[in-house]
Amino acid sequence: MTKKPEPRGASWRDVVRWAWDVFGPTIKTAIGPTVFSGGLIAVAGREFVSSAHAVPGWALVVFAGVTGLCVVSVGLHIRRWWQRRARHLLSIQHVGPRALHWQMAHRGDVPVMMPHGDFLIVNRADGKIGVPRSVLVVSYRRWRFFPARRYVDGFGLHEPLDGSAGRQSRLHWEIEPPVLREGEALVAKVCLIDHTGGETWTRWLRWRFFG
Repeated sequence: MTKKPEPRGASWRDVVRWAWDVFGPTIKTAIGPTVFSGGLIAVAGREFVSSAHAVPGWALVVFAGVTGLCVVSVGLHIRRWWQRRARHLLSIQHVGPRALHWQMAHRGDVPVMMPHGDFLIVNRADGKIGVPRSVLVVSYRRWRFFPARRYVDGFGLHEPLDGSAGRQSRLHWEIEPPVLREGEALVAKVCLIDHTGGETWTRWLRWRFFG
């Protein structure tokens, strides 16, 4: 899968991706209380919130916020449960001490990072599963200070996996422009996306430079 070179300045998006990956769950959880409380204030008005009632207005706002928190929390738990259920279809692990490495190549005069990984991919389901896509998430520091993450699309498996069977395959990606220098270790994790949309992730892995 060949992608157009990403503009140099666009790497700031990688810093934003890191911030969203870290703080996004908290922000999503806060959306429910904010929307429910803000909606009550917008409908009832500020005077209702600050005036005295059998039940104080501020207590109703707090109750609306707690209700929103519960609704969003339950929704997120259901989503995670469904994702975990989908992930159980596959198992992926790297094979051998030299399974993970990356090297620097060139496309014309443009340098390109090329990570490679040998993985054992197992289909836990009874039926066949296609794995058309893979994603590599690279963790690095922009200008050696700002935490950043680069998401790189790649190919999956060329042929479907038979039921209850495994296959050793080499996956590779191209990162252009490079986010590391030659000799530096690459820290990344891999996601396999099957034909049902299910995602199977590895843990964070360390990739050695191979000159």
